Amino acid sequence: MGGEELPVDSIYNILSRLPLNSLARFQCVSKVWCKYINDPYLEIMHAKRAMKDPTILIMFQLNYVIANLKFWRNASTSTSLSMLVTKEEKNSSTQVVITTKNNNPPYMEFPSKDSDSRFMVEDSIILGSCKGLMISSQDPPRKNNNNNNNKTVLLVINPLKKECYKLPPIKIWSCTSVFYEREVCGLGFDDSTNTYKMVCVVLRNQNKIRSYVDDDDDVVKDDLCTMVHVLGGGTGDSSSSWREIPQVPPYPISGEAVFANGCLHWLVSYQLKYWPSGVPRKVICFDMTKQEFGLIDPPRTLAVWAKEHLVDLDGQLGLVYDDVSGRKHCIEVWLLNPETKCWVIHCRFNKKPPFPRNQFMKVIGYWNKDAGDLLITDGCRARLFIYRLKQGVLHEANLFYENNNARRADFRLFQTTFSSTLRRGSIKNT
Repeated sequence: MGGEELPVDSIYNILSRLPLNSLARFQCVSKVWCKYINDPYLEIMHAKRAMKDPTILIMFQLNYVIANLKFWRNASTSTSLSMLVTKEEKNSSTQVVITTKNNNPPYMEFPSKDSDSRFMVEDSIILGSCKGLMISSQDPPRKNNNNNNNKTVLLVINPLKKECYKLPPIKIWSCTSVFYEREVCGLGFDDSTNTYKMVCVVLRNQNKIRSYVDDDDDVVKDDLCTMVHVLGGGTGDSSSSWREIPQVPPYPISGEAVFANGCLHWLVSYQLKYWPSGVPRKVICFDMTKQEFGLIDPPRTLAVWAKEHLVDLDGQLGLVYDDVSGRKHCIEVWLLNPETKCWVIHCRFNKKPPFPRNQFMKVIGYWNKDAGDLLITDGCRARLFIYRLKQGVLHEANLFYENNNARRADFRLFQTTFSSTLRRGSIKNT
């Protein structure tokens, strides 16, 4: 297909039937092919055909490399990304083996922020995801006479294209622990402009120390600001594209953002005087088109003495309650109805072996959406579990991988998606 031999409609028709990983490779054939594949019209056609590529399990590993044993400050951190392969026994619903693909070297690598940094959401390497793109962070480049100590470079990773994009450094996530539950970031997609947007809620003055008990409405309005960065905004210069918007969340927020139904979602920070322990936290949402914050009430649940986290369940917002107090010994998973803003229970099951005792468990996502099965990891991110909804069976997957330099692991489910709106050259590539 040279680009001239076939009618344009026929070319789009053919390309719209191909899997996304093939389209990603075909961009390298020629400029003509790249032009067709990066056309938003092809994205629309591809979506209408509802081609569903299989969900891939990805393992991110934080590697600590010491360049000089005498000087720890010469140590550096990098993250390796590995695609995992799953094998299930034909006559068993419980035997699942997960390994790295063909024992190959990492699929891709990229620089990471120092492992001692507080810019890690619950020790996660990945800070969020949206439509096949993922967020991580790294330390900014050190320059003479330039104080970047309080700045962070956010990275947008496209695993499908093996590309990593740097965003302009931003002051976020001070090393002072008092700010830990107030600054957040999230990546969302604005359908009205067909663009990705990075949203960061940050402290206006990170040198101004307040205690948690000082939090009130005035503190939120005075101390927090919302910064937005449009990815591939069309200017060709991403160095000055952070801009402040007048809206701030009604409460300080924390945790990893989940993008669903055109909005980013976070939980209200739990370390606040007006959010006592044992009371389910509300969800803060940010409409990507209107650029406005809103509140969503939590579900009425019996698991009030629990640790909550949000999860993306195939484009739906999920809320997980993990009873870490030992009172109910259960995990609840709820789904939000985007129309009614009401929660419906997806499943409730007991925390029992093979779960490790007294550990926080994190739901990663759907293991099998049609069956409603869930993939779960433990607090140390070293083991994987599968909950079979229809059978009510919980079992551990056999996980095999080897990386002696890894200091931390993070597992994510990756659904390949057409991200042609993130075009080459529109954002600085690492």
